[in-house]
Amino acid sequence: MGTEGGKKHLLHVFATFGIGGPQIQTCRLLNHFAGAYSHSIIAMDGNVEAGARISRDVEVNFVSLSFRKQRTFRNLVLFRRTLRRINPDLLLTYNWGAIEWAMANYLFPACPHVHFERGFGPDEVAGQKARRALMRRVFLQRACKVVVPSLVLERIAVESWKVPAARLQYIPNSVNCSTYKVKCHKSDHDGEVILGTVTSLRQEKNIPRMMRAFARLAGTNGNARLWIVGEGPERAEIETLIAAYKLNNMVRMWGYVENPRELLAQMDIFVVSSDTEQMPNAVVEAMAAGLPVVGTDVGDVRHVVAALNKEYVVDKDNEPLLYDKIAVLASQPALRKALGEANRQRCREHYDWEGMAQSYRLLYETTGRGG
Repeated sequence: MGTEGGKKHLLHVFATFGIGGPQIQTCRLLNHFAGAYSHSIIAMDGNVEAGARISRDVEVNFVSLSFRKQRTFRNLVLFRRTLRRINPDLLLTYNWGAIEWAMANYLFPACPHVHFERGFGPDEVAGQKARRALMRRVFLQRACKVVVPSLVLERIAVESWKVPAARLQYIPNSVNCSTYKVKCHKSDHDGEVILGTVTSLRQEKNIPRMMRAFARLAGTNGNARLWIVGEGPERAEIETLIAAYKLNNMVRMWGYVENPRELLAQMDIFVVSSDTEQMPNAVVEAMAAGLPVVGTDVGDVRHVVAALNKEYVVDKDNEPLLYDKIAVLASQPALRKALGEANRQRCREHYDWEGMAQSYRLLYETTGRGG
């Protein structure tokens, strides 16, 4: 395919294009740049559910491939042939699940390549797998750019994967701040206090940690409520915990919500209880909505929030302190408002959508063929 009529053709490769943070952000970027580029998307597992969020104005083609895992050499040959057939101006690979495409382009160079790393799954919470770190070190050598959303990943890329600083790019996750309603904070201590989170219900998000803190709060504050917005494989376990703690009337499971802005606008405190993160987009969304954040000190969470909010980001293994910070904010609406306003201002200054979109446009224009 290649460039047609001056329009660059970008090939995006994901392990899955199901609903998830990187996939949704990619859809938003494609929509933002509608008409500027043409796109092909490959989902290694065949799941292209997120594609429903791509505008009809976007020129996009979903490419289906038939292959078997564990047949590395045959897959590399297939991927190489596919690259030759599609002939993109730029290959974009996302996370570890697409590393074999980076490998194919390394062994048989076909086009300029950019690799995106968003973070690690539950199997690497305690640390990177040595084999994966080595493969990244080798097969990202020829990537024009390695893009990361967090300062933690930036350090890992330099120290562990040996990516030269000139080929490493930090682009933090961002949101369109103007589209978020500012939280209307309650002025009294007698109304409901809604704690909330927006996340996929996966093991590494450690919702049980949040549930234990909330159960303790609920024992002293009958007006406390917890909203969990998201879906995932841990839902059944979370529902079991809710029943065990007798919190059915105080916890609401919303499931997946396409646009959580309206729910964020009703929350009082945003909570992050993860074992691992990089630069969670949900935290930036909460900041845009003018919410205080209580969370575990993982990834860039402490770096992202406003200076006033930093003391409410605590060591992930210190559950008593996590509860203490939640309890303080639950009882002080004026403090919640001050932290929320500071977070919103920081979001506007550092994490607004236009700045991120401009960084991506520059990336596409300068690293593909003709860049």
